[in-house]
Amino acid sequence: MEQETEQKAKDEQSTLTLTFQKLRQKNLLAIALKLSLLTGIGIFGRFAFQWLPSVEPIVPLAIAIGFFLGYRYALPSGMGAFYLSNFFVWGLQGPWTIFQVAGTGLAALTGSALGGISKSKYSFFTAVIIGTVFYEIAVNFTWIFLFGFFSLEFAFLAALPFTLIHIGSSFGFSLVIYGFKDKLSELNKEDILYELKVLASRRFGGRAGRSGKLRSRSDNWFYRFRWRKPRGSG
Repeated sequence: MEQETEQKAKDEQSTLTLTFQKLRQKNLLAIALKLSLLTGIGIFGRFAFQWLPSVEPIVPLAIAIGFFLGYRYALPSGMGAFYLSNFFVWGLQGPWTIFQVAGTGLAALTGSALGGISKSKYSFFTAVIIGTVFYEIAVNFTWIFLFGFFSLEFAFLAALPFTLIHIGSSFGFSLVIYGFKDKLSELNKEDILYELKVLASRRFGGRAGRSGKLRSRSDNWFYRFRWRKPRGSG
């Protein structure tokens, strides 16, 4: 009788594990497709606005994704978009690509850091301004790399008009992006890890702490998984 009970418990655990794997794969595919769409929008936007110096939507979009979803989503989307877009804009690829990609990464991390502190509108637009400035600082080092300026001050002073234009355009794009903040936030809410945590808790009697993690139990291997509540969930 005990052997039958143990076998039944193992079968149930195997079924739940397979269910988790299938749902997780489906969820990751959905997230990847939506991030690809956002990345594509950024690439198309940069191509469309390339005739306006320092006007592009990739950096503010990367900041927004970092702010609402976190750096795990923002870094591949923003950095990938800048790299790929250089195949379609004037100047194409070159040494400057390294600094552009690095600058976009800094902008995305800025959005993620400030978004982790507060999700207010003020914090969002502060992240946009600071993130764009970080991008410009990184990109301005291209001047030194290519032309060998002896003075950093000269390089940054020469780029100041373009920096101001970039900050203004990023702010403008962000006004539009902020109108879709609920849609952006929903991307992470579709993560099934938290729902499966609840399922496991109900099925095996585990307890979830205030941190959103499911406490492990030594008598059940299933609890060795560390579930986390997605950012932005209630």
